[in-house]
Amino acid sequence: MLDITLFDDVFGLVGKNHYPTHLVGPVHAAQEELDAPLYFHRLLDVLNLKTSSKLYPPKNAKEFRTLHQHIAEASCQTIQKQALLYYLIKDCCVVAKDNSAADAFQKAACLPKKYWFAMQGLWCLDKLNFKEAVEYLTQPSLLPVFGSEILATLLRAGEDSLALAYFDATNPALNTPELREQYFAALVRASLTQGFFFMRRQSPSANVRKPLLKALFDSVLSLPGGEQRRDRAAELVDLPFDEEEEQWVREYLTKHNGRSDLSHDILVMRFIAKGEYNGALEQINRKKTSRSNHDGIKWENVAQAVNRGIGERKGLDGWTVD
Repeated sequence: MLDITLFDDVFGLVGKNHYPTHLVGPVHAAQEELDAPLYFHRLLDVLNLKTSSKLYPPKNAKEFRTLHQHIAEASCQTIQKQALLYYLIKDCCVVAKDNSAADAFQKAACLPKKYWFAMQGLWCLDKLNFKEAVEYLTQPSLLPVFGSEILATLLRAGEDSLALAYFDATNPALNTPELREQYFAALVRASLTQGFFFMRRQSPSANVRKPLLKALFDSVLSLPGGEQRRDRAAELVDLPFDEEEEQWVREYLTKHNGRSDLSHDILVMRFIAKGEYNGALEQINRKKTSRSNHDGIKWENVAQAVNRGIGERKGLDGWTVD
């Protein structure tokens, strides 16, 4: 029967009594790239083994044995100790490029699948293997673990698609304004419409929704000219803003006019989309719209057509076409 207090019982299958020293550099490099604590360090902290964090990665055989002793004698549950030791065995298996020792330990310890998925995923995160990590960490049977931190890690790494998939599968808490904004930016890059409805689901407070709406428009206004900007501007114009949101949009685009022709164009298109043709004409006359064609259509031609359509009703306050 496996006795995790005995070093040789735990690590005998990897064939060495020391931690693979050539992994020390890559472990430190991964921590620098993550710009945050490794998930193994987070686990040690959560299980009240903070002093043991300094021993990972162990630089020599003595530190390796001391780390094992700290884990084996910890006051946490046995299954949690086994999970930590499994992580270390995974490290040792990297040298042999053979995971059989880790598999054998899992079976001997009867490590439940949900713990196995968690440790596989966290180990992959610490090794910067984000795609495989997400595959493990989105398993339905997995216990929730470091959800917000994992989302932040994926976003910092620029893994938008993986971050969105992880969020959809696990629904971690967006527990800081910074994390909410980072997630929203990734969502908007994938879909303006999804970003808009995410904004709608947030707190009704203007302090929360208004900055997100601004970020939604900034994501389009900051794009270089071209087909992508044109298509996303058209998608933006068609979003179903409510009365309060419409006011925010117009305030923001009006203030942005001096910096971007596109903001002026979007404002005109928004007036037209709402059937507020007098407002569109006033905006066109107030400042020249961008001179580029939009699928062969110029704003001056649109203005002429609107003028002809309005006729004598031009200038009537509150006149719109539904």
